[in-house]
Amino acid sequence: MMKEHEPIPPALPARGLAVGVFDLFHVGHLRYLQFIRARCQTLVVAVTRDATVLEKKQRPTVVPETHRIEIVRGLGWVDEVLPQPASLDDVEASERWITALQIDHVFIGEDWRGSPRWQRLAPRLQAQGIGLSWTPRTEEVSTSALRERIQYGGKPGDE
Repeated sequence: MMKEHEPIPPALPARGLAVGVFDLFHVGHLRYLQFIRARCQTLVVAVTRDATVLEKKQRPTVVPETHRIEIVRGLGWVDEVLPQPASLDDVEASERWITALQIDHVFIGEDWRGSPRWQRLAPRLQAQGIGLSWTPRTEEVSTSALRERIQYGGKPGDE
């Protein structure tokens, strides 16, 4: 079930940004990107790098970043895909790369609301005129749940 989200501006932002790992690409990832695609003229996706995932989550991705980028690019309706230039925890570097991409609006997964990273980064982006919206989460699936199911066995719906 999807959670309520914040409204976006009446006119579609020209360039919208989605950021994610997209490991074990699943329907939650698809819905996240479809939600954003419907709310911007150009969809730019930054795929989190393997090294960043390893550093932040203390475990490697299952699917290497080059394959994850290729999967997202293969959707056809994603306009630009790139490896994420810096961790979003590095607020100054993130502000630089997001503004360098001429992003008008950043779409953030609801599960990041209130996180220290966004408490620091959001005001900096908003000061640059970049809008922010929270996106709904697909409750019935997650990469973590898929990893557990693969590791320990189980069937769909056992989350």
